[in-house]
Amino acid sequence: MDGIGKSFSGLAILNKGMREYAVWDDPTRTASLTLLRTYRAYINANTNMTPKELAKYPGTHGPGELEFNYSFCPHAGDWRDGKVMLEAYDFKTPVRAIQGPGNVDMQSMADVKKRM
Repeated sequence: MDGIGKSFSGLAILNKGMREYAVWDDPTRTASLTLLRTYRAYINANTNMTPKELAKYPGTHGPGELEFNYSFCPHAGDWRDGKVMLEAYDFKTPVRAIQGPGNVDMQSMADVKKRM
């Protein structure tokens, strides 16, 4: 997550995954996001690295199929005023429906009835 902007407004970039970024203090406030990380000497098209080679740099390779999820969150004020942390938690946390035991009457936010 990165808050970009002055105290009157800003833009937060929310992500699920690697939290590596840079924001440049240039006229356009350029944001750079890291999508992949590896060491050039160890890029191998066949991925035939030995376990000993992989062990030299633990945590530096992200082999396999990758998916990138980003969300842009414009906000008023600074990141605190804009509740950017709450937005980030909501973005990162999937909604799950859970059914539990109980004797509660059925409730709904909407009611659809057929006209007669």
